[in-house]
Amino acid sequence: MTAETAEGAHLTWPEPTQPLNQPRRGVVAAIEVVVAAGLMALALWLWNRGVVVTTPLAERPDLEFTEYAGDLVALSVASGTAAALTLLDAVRNLVLAVRARPRR
Repeated sequence: MTAETAEGAHLTWPEPTQPLNQPRRGVVAAIEVVVAAGLMALALWLWNRGVVVTTPLAERPDLEFTEYAGDLVALSVASGTAAALTLLDAVRNLVLAVRARPRR
């Protein structure tokens, strides 16, 4: 690279196409919180269906067996993970709706 091209190049940051401060992001965040709550309720329901504690022996009632239904437990973990990611995105949208102000 020569000195002429280094001095002649005008490097600037690209201009954003939309401002970050958009009040409608607050509405999106509220909807995402409701969706996250529904996903968490689904995760708890699936977990309760997927983990069964039984006492199969009548002469040993103190002996308990735990049975796991792998597909339901996996769906429960996936639903909980999706709820956490949705809640994280809701916090991001809420911060962008409230905090980011355009420069004057």
